[in-house]
Amino acid sequence: TFDGEQFQPRAAPGSPHPETPPPIVVGGWGPRMAGIAGRHADGFNTQAGHPQLQSFAEIARREHAASGRNPDDFLLTVFAGLSEPYVRADGSARAALEQKGVDRLILLTTPPYYLEEIREAGRMLAT
Repeated sequence: TFDGEQFQPRAAPGSPHPETPPPIVVGGWGPRMAGIAGRHADGFNTQAGHPQLQSFAEIARREHAASGRNPDDFLLTVFAGLSEPYVRADGSARAALEQKGVDRLILLTTPPYYLEEIREAGRMLAT
């Protein structure tokens, strides 16, 4: 239910229902947020190249375990631009992320969007 000024649905059906709820992932750039994510969320998202990434992963998973949940189920995601070290699946940057326990790399781009840069990233991802 929702009790808004203009709209008050009661027992509104949502369909289709997900088989499992989507994970709640908290983003941040410091150890405090990594700890909060570990205690209260299903995952943590930060910068792929952050110098404290390994420490954040350890803090978040430790706090996740301390809250009574399995640290192996904690989702660690990172984001990076379309730079070659992160785009190439066989690159050392991607291998380093895997060694730090990163589950998912999110590649992003911001305006202005350069179509050729995106195409090149697609070519690198395909090889």
